[in-house]
This record gives sequence, C-alpha cells and structure tokens, in this order.
Amino acid sequence: MITKEYINMCEMAEEVQKEWEQSIGDVFIYKHDIKTGCYYYITEDRKYRHAIHLPTLEQLFEMVINYKNRGYDIGGILLGIKIFTDENNLGGLHIKELIIRWVMHELYHKSWNGEKWEAIA
Repeated sequence: MITKEYINMCEMAEEVQKEWEQSIGDVFIYKHDIKTGCYYYITEDRKYRHAIHLPTLEQLFEMVINYKNRGYDIGGILLGIKIFTDENNLGGLHIKELIIRWVMHELYHKSWNGEKWEAIA
C-alpha cells in the first residue's frame, strides 16, 4: 500500500530521487496526482520527466545493501530496522514509511519531522 505520507516522504527525499535510474517496473507519481493518489508503473523503456520515484520495499533494501559496500545482508537489515523501530517508538507505522525512515537515517543521517527530512544533530 502506498500512503500519502509515504509519497510525501519520497518526494522530499532528495537523495533517493537523485539516485533513481528509471527502469521498467518502477513505481512513480506525478506531483499533480498526489491529491488523488494515482500512481503509475513504468512499462516501457522511456524517461518520465518530473516523476517522483516511490521505491518498492525491495528497492529500499537494495539501497542499503549497495550503499558504500557496507556489507549488509537481510539479517543485518532486519535487525537494524528492529532496533531503530524500538529506539524511536515507531511500531505503528506503515511498513514502507518505517523502512524509508530507516534508510534515510542509516544512509543520509536524516530524520522525518512530518514535513521534511532534517539532518540528525
């Protein structure tokens, strides 16, 4: 499920948007469609301008695994998410909202304040 909060988090995650290399199967939304929640899948090999990437869970995990060869495996990722969730009392979040929070925290040292990503002091 793609929530409006997840869409906002993705839109404001500049690092995630900059690193996106569009490919068939990716999910995206146009800014003018945010109110309706109408999102799209890339089905052909062409570039979509002004699209906001909405990473899948698999893509979020891959970001962490591939980031600067940190050597994470799925067990390390799940343990990291569990610790992060417990430390920040985030147990009630939708899974994609939780995982993008963890990715932004782990890779870019940022925290979501409800409106934008802020550097962690």
